[in-house]
Amino acid sequence: MSDLTTKRIAAFIIDYVILCALASVVGTIGMIAVADKWMQDPSRYFIGLMLATFICSILLMVICFFIWDVYGKLDLGKRLMKIELLSDGQKFTVGMALMHSVTKTIVCCIWPISFTYYILKHEMVYDRLLKISVSSKTEG
Repeated sequence: MSDLTTKRIAAFIIDYVILCALASVVGTIGMIAVADKWMQDPSRYFIGLMLATFICSILLMVICFFIWDVYGKLDLGKRLMKIELLSDGQKFTVGMALMHSVTKTIVCCIWPISFTYYILKHEMVYDRLLKISVSSKTEG
């Protein structure tokens, strides 16, 4: 496995752990907010609560990935691993960041498949779809 491949995996894991922590906090706050109604009739509100938590987690991922793509210095994983993503040799435009964020979120939902693909092909599924390249970060 190449150095960039290893760094990409490490950056993804760092970012994913951060997102899981954020999702846990948001989910906990959401559950506390509706706990009173849920305790009155758990069977009635359980599916709605789980669906709301899932939708909020998905939206949180898209928003975080988008903000991290637009403001590269906020992406702790890529910053620590000193890598950057480029589209046609350039930093992401807002449109590309949005497409990348949505695609990455979808791929994260099927992570065992996408991780296997990455190990075999040494590229993320969304990199191939969006023609994104990974490079060592240059200062500036």
